[in-house]
Amino acid sequence: MNVAIIAGLPLAIAALLLANRLLPVALPGRMVWEATAFFLAWLAALVHALCMRPGRAWIWQVRCTGLLCLAAPMPLMFVSGSGLFTWIGTGDHVRAGVDLALILTGITMLAVTMPRRWRNVAT
Repeated sequence: MNVAIIAGLPLAIAALLLANRLLPVALPGRMVWEATAFFLAWLAALVHALCMRPGRAWIWQVRCTGLLCLAAPMPLMFVSGSGLFTWIGTGDHVRAGVDLALILTGITMLAVTMPRRWRNVAT
């Protein structure tokens, strides 16, 4: 249950942010669809946590959150051509900050779940 709450909540938030970027702006009931994405992702995290051993469930949910965080900035880059670099160039620091935070969070979440043998490579 802890896995679904502690690791599942960030996963659900990342799913909400990705849904926000994927759903058309003019979609009727857009906010309802975003909330639905949030709660479905959280429910999936709960079901996943109940079906797996806790140690593995933690790793998989944190990895999925990392992938969702990395995916969230992508739709706008590919569809409209705007994105992190465009927003930095135009001085839109709020949007750039959100995308940068998503990217850094995604990288961090994937890095902390890497197997130890990959992290302890001597250089």
